[in-house]
Amino acid sequence: MTVIEIDNLTQTPKAFAARFEPLEFDFDDDDGLTLTSPAEVAGEASLKNGELRLRGTVKAEAEVLCDRCLTGVPKSVHQMFDAVFVPASEDTRHPSIELAADDLSKGIYESNVFDLSELAREQLLLSIDTRTLCREECKGLCPTCGVDLNRTACECKQDDVDPRWAALAQLKNNLDKS
Repeated sequence: MTVIEIDNLTQTPKAFAARFEPLEFDFDDDDGLTLTSPAEVAGEASLKNGELRLRGTVKAEAEVLCDRCLTGVPKSVHQMFDAVFVPASEDTRHPSIELAADDLSKGIYESNVFDLSELAREQLLLSIDTRTLCREECKGLCPTCGVDLNRTACECKQDDVDPRWAALAQLKNNLDKS
């Protein structure tokens, strides 16, 4: 089951489970995430006063790109979530309506079925660390030729002078010559 039928929910939590194959998610290249196993979503859903509450976990094996050298780094994802969704209304559809602080922590659902795939995708992206390194001493890529400096040395001339300081470096060179 990849959808939850909201009409069948009550205040009493009802269990749900879904499994998504890696190709079912549309991750952008900028996301830096690739699933290497199916994502499994399980939890409980309840409905109270129109608010849909989903609690559960997303589990998967993934590969995240190293921020320095772009090498794939294996990652086990075990992301817990507790999400609240409210039905779409005329207010939520209007772009000029100002939202209250409490509204920012809630999502919106628009029909009587809720697709779990977007929630799973969102939770997988939230599981990525803000900075991922293949190892702490990763040398990264050469900014000139793009070679992986962990695997090979490059012959590029490294200009250590920041262009903003070039005039000061030139002044220092002139003073050293005199």
